[in-house]
Amino acid sequence: MRTLRFRILLSILLPVVIIVPVVAIGLSYLLQTQVLVASISQRIKFAKAVLVADMSSSRVQIWQDSNES
Repeated sequence: MRTLRFRILLSILLPVVIIVPVVAIGLSYLLQTQVLVASISQRIKFAKAVLVADMSSSRVQIWQDSNES
């Protein structure tokens, strides 16, 4: 039977049970897109810079001939 106590308890708990997982999923998505992707992007940029520096130091011709680059 649906008593007043049960209805009040349900009206308080049901929104919490629905909102908490939705907020957790949203925060997880934001963490992945904003922090992890930015970190990976920074590492890739650094790796590209190191690769270009290594290539340019081993192949001096690219500084002298524009067709070589």
